[in-house]
Amino acid sequence: MTFLQSRITNQPESSIPARKIQVEYVLIGGVAVILHGMRRLTQDVDVFVSLAPENIAKLRDALRSLYEDEGIKIKLATPEMLFELKRDTLRDKDKIDAAFLAELIKERQAEKKRQA
Repeated sequence: MTFLQSRITNQPESSIPARKIQVEYVLIGGVAVILHGMRRLTQDVDVFVSLAPENIAKLRDALRSLYEDEGIKIKLATPEMLFELKRDTLRDKDKIDAAFLAELIKERQAEKKRQA
């Protein structure tokens, strides 16, 4: 587990601003790929957010509350979802991510078969 993975996944439920406020979102992009175990760099955070006006208002409240809480737990896109988003893109870094995710999905499926 990477440092980033441990910081995000080991937080108490009470410290999750977006969940307290019930924002509809999912983390995607490079950070999501990193949290699934790939070692890579990224300069931003990509998030899909429901654009419903009430959800945007909740998102504003959640972002404002980040500095009040010590930890944040994040909804992370599955490797399968990330693979679907990246597999047909033109950027080299997305192709590398897609190859990593395809291998991760394959390994997880093999592990499930072994455990069955």
